[in-house]
Amino acid sequence: MGEKFRILLADDEPYYVEMANGALDIASVGMPEVDVEVTDTRDGLFAFEHVIDRGADLLISDVNMPRLSGPESVRKMFESGGAEREVPYVAFLTNGITSASDRQLLAELMEDPRVLGILPKPINSASVAALLRIASVRKGILGIGVLPEDPAVNRAVETVRSLTMKACSMHGIPINGGGRVQIGT
Repeated sequence: MGEKFRILLADDEPYYVEMANGALDIASVGMPEVDVEVTDTRDGLFAFEHVIDRGADLLISDVNMPRLSGPESVRKMFESGGAEREVPYVAFLTNGITSASDRQLLAELMEDPRVLGILPKPINSASVAALLRIASVRKGILGIGVLPEDPAVNRAVETVRSLTMKACSMHGIPINGGGRVQIGT
């Protein structure tokens, strides 16, 4: 068993939660140094409270969520004073962003190095494996010896960058920096 890696998966659509959990299971098989533990929720406010109360190593959240949107919960998390402010975030997008304020907030969040990217739904194991590798390198699970020059890390970064650029283009989210995905914090 590898080092525990806690993922909070926030999506209000059970179908996508099931698909994401399956993709995480498949992705983690190729990374024995990571022991993935997934908690899921169907509510944006609960996602925020969970990260504050119990922590997480990665938050994957749908944008359109009940009670508190994904971008709003992340903004609150990043503005908090505790360790949760360092939790990396990945946004899920499906049919589009229903709120102009969420679109703007997501564009602003994309400037933050804690935001790893935006994935279109349904996600697949390759995109999840890429995210898991990037987040594990950032957490230090894969060791300091794993450098950003590592071909597996480079492929992971390019996969997430490509998916992020596609999702931003599809949903009219302006991003600066060419969809940069950062390994370091």
